[in-house]
Amino acid sequence: MASPSPTPTPTASTSTNRHVLTAVEKQRHQLDKLLKDPAKPAHVPAPPKEKTIRPPREMMKNIQGSSAGAGSGEFHVYKASRRREYERLKLIEETTKKEAETAEFERKRKEAEAIAEAKTSKNRAKRQKKKERAKGKGQDKDHDSKEDGSGERGSDAPIKKRRLVNGKELVFKKPGEESDDESAGEGPEDVDGPQPSSSPIEESATPREWDTYNPITDPLDQNIACNVDGSSLGSGQLSATVPAGSQIKATWNQWPHTVGPVMVYMAKCPGSCTSAIASSLSWFKIEEAGLLSGTLSTGPWAQGELVNNGNTWTTTIPASLAPGEYMIRHELLAIHTSNQPQFYPECAQLILTGSGSAQPSGSYLVKFPGAYQKSDPGVTIDVYAQASTTNYTIPGPSVWRG
Repeated sequence: MASPSPTPTPTASTSTNRHVLTAVEKQRHQLDKLLKDPAKPAHVPAPPKEKTIRPPREMMKNIQGSSAGAGSGEFHVYKASRRREYERLKLIEETTKKEAETAEFERKRKEAEAIAEAKTSKNRAKRQKKKERAKGKGQDKDHDSKEDGSGERGSDAPIKKRRLVNGKELVFKKPGEESDDESAGEGPEDVDGPQPSSSPIEESATPREWDTYNPITDPLDQNIACNVDGSSLGSGQLSATVPAGSQIKATWNQWPHTVGPVMVYMAKCPGSCTSAIASSLSWFKIEEAGLLSGTLSTGPWAQGELVNNGNTWTTTIPASLAPGEYMIRHELLAIHTSNQPQFYPECAQLILTGSGSAQPSGSYLVKFPGAYQKSDPGVTIDVYAQASTTNYTIPGPSVWRG
């Protein structure tokens, strides 16, 4: 009599409910495996080889084709030869098309670079002409004052600021843009790039100049304080007079990026801000906004809110801040490109009034460059590789609120 067969013991493969991994689960598994040992070198697969076909043989042993009376036993040789010829012709067409597209792209790129260079040269010439004209006016005034017996003005005398009658509008000028009174009679000016305007108080000021549309990608760049070149316009530089506790509304004509934080800094000038060097000032942050909700890859972000609000950002100056001359610095940090930060800083000059006496100190004060490092988690970051992360560390010091 045959003995009964033993009951099979359930194994892991039979007891586990297996299913096909989704694309998200596969990516999560790969990332977990990659980050399990950060010191282990990551394997980067070689790029795909360029498509080629086998070169023709030096000697064809079989030259018969179907039209030359080849039998059925040789027909496969003919079909293989014909297939290779069709592949060769197709590859030639694809290569020719790719070369034509590359040549057209290079042509358009060179045309765009030539147009941009011509525009930059034109704006550079305008700024130089304006500076020379302002310098000549200053020499004429000194000469007239000597002839009138009034003598020379002391070097420590305050610089007179110009204001519009109706208040306080802060306008971030673009490369090559000049004030209305200085460019009168010279025809319309070329206007490009972001133009933050200002506040619910309306007084107009000319920000520091900047000379390029390109972002600053190195946090230790010498121009990160107020962009390239971020210098004063000399006698053409204006300052807006605003009371402490008021709001300043910055407006950008165009801003395409929606991933990244918005930061606003101020710095007290030791004297006149017109003669101050931005990189030597001690800056403190008065506002910041980064990831508003959701995850790093989906947002929304502060820059998205800026775009939704008509490319504007409104900031309140601390009411307790002591009066004096200050620089204000709006900074957009675009992080839509993986591990490649893009800094867009802009500066303007303010004359702050009020009865406050507070001044930030200690860790609230930073220098530019020096406030950020490439290793900062909020600077060098890949938001798309952290799909489930819900927090973002804004770079720089803590916000000083007065």
